Amino acid sequence: MKTFITSDTHFFHENIIKFCDRPYGSAEEMNYKLIQNWNMVVSPEDHVWHLGDVSFGTVEQTEGILHQLNGIKHLITGNHDRKGRCQKLDWSKFFVDQHDYFRLKVGDVKAVLCHFPFSSWERGYYNFHGHWHSTPKDYHSKYMQHDVGVDMNNYTPLLLEDAVKRATQGKEQVKLY
Repeated sequence: MKTFITSDTHFFHENIIKFCDRPYGSAEEMNYKLIQNWNMVVSPEDHVWHLGDVSFGTVEQTEGILHQLNGIKHLITGNHDRKGRCQKLDWSKFFVDQHDYFRLKVGDVKAVLCHFPFSSWERGYYNFHGHWHSTPKDYHSKYMQHDVGVDMNNYTPLLLEDAVKRATQGKEQVKLY
């Protein structure tokens, strides 16, 4: 069992392709590739923490996507999960829990998870977030902080230990299990 972290998939959001210069010709192509990338690294018994902004689709469209995604899913609610066409989705059908903010502890890793980045957080914890739609060329994190959004991470969920490496610029190795 592994732990992954991701954010800002924005399934069915045609304009996010332009806004974030995503390498897709349509929302359908983007959805297909995001599902493919997710299932390529996540197995059914792995845990995935999705830090919000899951989908811009309808309830039915979003349910169709969530049924296809491997893993035991946890949701940190993003700003777009509270409004729009999928706001009435029963998230509990697809996610084992739902939070606005969460303190995650896995092995030696302690992290605060939120959709939004913090300018300050608890000592000894990593801060993993989404929302910014950063890219590797334009993101400058604080030490122990990383944007886990798909735009920053090759459109693929990120292993928790890889998020730690990126948050510390490779200076820390962690033992998870």
